[in-house]
Amino acid sequence: MKTMRGWAAIALTASFVGVWGCDNGAPPVSTSTEEAPVHGTVKLHGKPLASGEVQFDGNNVSRKGVGLRSLKIVDGKYEGKSLVGGNLVSFRSEAFAKDRGAAGVSKEVDVKTGDNTFDFELP
Repeated sequence: MKTMRGWAAIALTASFVGVWGCDNGAPPVSTSTEEAPVHGTVKLHGKPLASGEVQFDGNNVSRKGVGLRSLKIVDGKYEGKSLVGGNLVSFRSEAFAKDRGAAGVSKEVDVKTGDNTFDFELP
């Protein structure tokens, strides 16, 4: 009976060490609130989108309510800042009311520290 308890204790200790050793120290999602510059162009059917908004949404499980950045599109260009890390980008424009194919388009981007250029071609 003592031998079984001894082996059970060793197995339990090994499993804790195994799980503990697997942690690389990085959280599974970004918790940073660091911002970085983002800019680029937005085209609809190959032509610059005259006006609208591009929205960078960096919200995730760990940073809810801090991630949405709405940037104005003027003559097909936008610029501003967004959170570093994964962002879901969506677009708003009156042109979408006329063109149902572009409505609901979203893209995923990874904003890095430093300058970021993202050019978007919408269907």
